Amino acid sequence: MKKILIAEGDPDMYAALIPLLGKTYQVCMPSSREEVLDHLRCKETDLLIVDVKTPVVKTLHLIQEAKNVRPDLAVIVMYIYFDQMQDVEHLLRKVADVCIRKPFDNYEVILKAIQQLEKRKH
Repeated sequence: MKKILIAEGDPDMYAALIPLLGKTYQVCMPSSREEVLDHLRCKETDLLIVDVKTPVVKTLHLIQEAKNVRPDLAVIVMYIYFDQMQDVEHLLRKVADVCIRKPFDNYEVILKAIQQLEKRKH
């Protein structure tokens, strides 16, 4: 079974995604950056869904560390766009497979997650 980590601080987001993704995939929501990395080191994981928080550098660093641990890991980032974020958005697009601006429809995240998992069939 494919495994998804959702690094999202909003329990409502997790509650919205888990009923739909949890039917087909194993979904886990670590509560900290350290738990995300520990999970990646110890367990096979196929997809990381991460919410970009400020400072953005921390999120970028987490993604880079995650990719160092699991180079084949798919990454979806969700973020709020501000006019001054143009450079940040460019950086996010370099490190993530998919970038989704907030607000978004939960089904968009689910569709993108499934697409990324299908690309990585073992």
